Amino acid sequence: MVFSVWLSRYRRWRLKRQAVDILHTFDDRTLADIGTFRDSIELFVDKVADQ
Repeated sequence: MVFSVWLSRYRRWRLKRQAVDILHTFDDRTLADIGTFRDSIELFVDKVADQ
């Protein structure tokens, strides 16, 4: 039980990190088109992941 909770949280964290890494490869114009800026990518991913 505890391991499955830990594994679930780890997987969620990894997916969020992958999204952040991908978004950091986008140029500023593309980021603006999707509604975020380079300095707020982490916040954007957190917001979208919580929806």
